[in-house]
Amino acid sequence: MWALLLGCVFIDDDEHAAFVATLADGPGDTDDTDDTGDVGDTGLVSGLVEAVAAGVSRGEEESRFGNVLVAGDLSGRGPGAIASTSGRRDGEQAFAWDPTLAQVGAVTILGDPDVAQTASRALLSVDSLVVAEDAGSGDAYLVVGHSGLRLEAWELHAAGEGSSLGTLKGEGTADGFGAALVSAGSATAVSAPGTGCGAVYVVSWDFEGESETDVTTRFQDGGRKLVPSGECGAVSSQFGAGLAFGDFADGGALGLAISAPGAEGEGGKERAGRVWILLDTMGAAHEGGLVYVEDAAIALWGQNAGAAYGTALAVFDANGDGHDDLAVSAPAVDDGYDDSGQVYIYLDVATMSSGVADADAAIVLRAATDGARFGAALSSVGGEGSWLAVGAPGWSDASGEGGAVLLFEGDGLTSDTAFDHVRRLQGARADDEIGTRLVPAPDSLGGLLIGAPGASVEDAAEAGVVWWWR
Repeated sequence: MWALLLGCVFIDDDEHAAFVATLADGPGDTDDTDDTGDVGDTGLVSGLVEAVAAGVSRGEEESRFGNVLVAGDLSGRGPGAIASTSGRRDGEQAFAWDPTLAQVGAVTILGDPDVAQTASRALLSVDSLVVAEDAGSGDAYLVVGHSGLRLEAWELHAAGEGSSLGTLKGEGTADGFGAALVSAGSATAVSAPGTGCGAVYVVSWDFEGESETDVTTRFQDGGRKLVPSGECGAVSSQFGAGLAFGDFADGGALGLAISAPGAEGEGGKERAGRVWILLDTMGAAHEGGLVYVEDAAIALWGQNAGAAYGTALAVFDANGDGHDDLAVSAPAVDDGYDDSGQVYIYLDVATMSSGVADADAAIVLRAATDGARFGAALSSVGGEGSWLAVGAPGWSDASGEGGAVLLFEGDGLTSDTAFDHVRRLQGARADDEIGTRLVPAPDSLGGLLIGAPGASVEDAAEAGVVWWWR
């Protein structure tokens, strides 16, 4: 049974009550941002998080619920199932729930883990989650990445110990295999940034009757192993830390953007970061499935040392031309402000050339506030994907603290007028870290899911909350 604690968090706060009293007929602005129009059918509006979003938490101290997050129509859970991780002393676990159980202005404490738990063996970290499609049946399953060890596929209606449908093992014991995941239909990209230059594998799974498979077999049998070429430098480049599939060119080829936020930039600038864009992942020249991205991809690199360009990636159709555009963040950029952050938006990706981050960027969004870490997370929003959400977990201003999520409409967006198009969901408590993770909610639900892993729930410090902004 699910346990609901309505109004248990923030509701009795005098300042919050005064804010709610100003809302009149419904949630509205907390600042002077433009709030006209809807995002599809979601109607997202600016406001403090407790007034305009619903939240879910495990309610366990230091669980940091929401640090890893995914949404999808998972088999056996009905439309709109959401999965997130919860850190525990005996290992991390992934849980799923229906966000319609959550209430605006409240935090739902999940009960009875047997209902929604995907069992994860003790002492294993859960580094990534993705909803992948079975190549044979077309059913959707939750895939859990245990960095450096394996991936496991879960069918949530059979949740519980021993419900894994199959595992996929990396090539090495400390390669970070499973650190990041992304899927498009039955294609799944898996990163292994931990050792050497790093690698990204693109594979297709058929879970039927499989218990364990080595990724080497997978990429040599129709899949791909993508690696950078040349020297990686003394510091790990984190190749594959960010992944995003996209339709960047004519013909419907499966494109893939790969980031390495720890890579050197031009002239040896340390941790400037790099991004490679493959326009046709499966059509690139390869040797037994092995692809060198420096030879096959467009390469972009950060402008400044320490910028961490490529920390987050997102695809959305900003200009409505039917092709995916690419957003790339550099949350550690010092743009006249310490760790303020920037987000670069690239249109007409197929026509771009390799170069410095801002050379082909049509739009550059800037936070212009100290410590915002603007771009720590990115996500498309809305059924047509014409909106971009940007997480800034360090954001703090007169409207609130504890982070923020800023929403931009692609139509008419330029660097100079970016904040004329923004709506904002604002954290209300320091250390919430709202905006650490962002994923679009399933189309059947609409809106955006937001991880705030630093949020405390009653007496549970850093229990973490996932907010549903809708």
